[in-house]
Formats: sequence, structure tokens, C-alpha cells
Amino acid sequence: MEKKGEITLAMIGVGIIISALVIGAINLSEERSSRNLKYIGDKETKLVYDPTKCDVSHISNDNMVFFDSLKEAEEKGFNKYSC
Repeated sequence: MEKKGEITLAMIGVGIIISALVIGAINLSEERSSRNLKYIGDKETKLVYDPTKCDVSHISNDNMVFFDSLKEAEEKGFNKYSC
């Protein structure tokens, strides 16, 4: 009987660890995706947009560039576009 209890406790412990890893991975991926959406640049026009304020549906996936800051975009020759 004691062996069954130990195995059950071990299985619960493993389940908790796996759940924590999955939750951590989800949070990390959300952080990366939100970070990548700070500014989107259009290679063709050399304009950079704030996707929270501007519609960026006109930019094709091939021409999209992602920036963490406006300064980074300006250093690469992009100009801010206000909508």
C-alpha cells in the first residue's frame, strides 16, 4: 500500500513540474511576441509604424521588419510614420 501512495505522490510532483514548465514557456512566447510588435517597418517605403496605432495590413510579409525601438529603426534608415 505504501508503494502505491509514493508512486501517486511522485506522479503528482511530476505533473506539477511539467505544468510549471508549460506555463513558463507560454509566458516567454507571449513576451517575445509582444516585444516584436513594438514597431513594424516597411522595407519598401522605409517607414516604421506603431502597430497599436496604425493599420499595417498594407505591408506584405516579405517587406516587414520588426524593431524594439524607434531609435533602432532610425539607425537603420527608417522614418517614423504618424497615422
